Amino acid sequence: MKKLLILLLFLTFLACTTEKYGYIPSNVPEITVKDAILNESYLNKEINLKGKIVTQCAATGCWFYLKDDTGQILVDLKPLNLGLPQRTGKTAIVNGTLIKEHTGHIIISAKGLMIK
Repeated sequence: MKKLLILLLFLTFLACTTEKYGYIPSNVPEITVKDAILNESYLNKEINLKGKIVTQCAATGCWFYLKDDTGQILVDLKPLNLGLPQRTGKTAIVNGTLIKEHTGHIIISAKGLMIK
């Protein structure tokens, strides 16, 4: 019984931990996905976004879609040189630069990531 209690406490601790990759500066604007996509003044600028990870690359974890109340956006993790284990459903704060791809889609080139 004691071992089971210790295991449950350990698993609870792991579930409550925060993962950090790179750096999330507080001196850049935290915007919504809608603003990231529609407000061109944020293009090629560093921003922070907060939302849920809703879809993630299954093969290497090199990208995911972040969703907030206003929409969803692709987060490219290659600049962090990160293969993120599956974190679908977790809350994430992403720092990065908004880039308009040749297809016209707006994505975030990640510089920092924090997952709760």
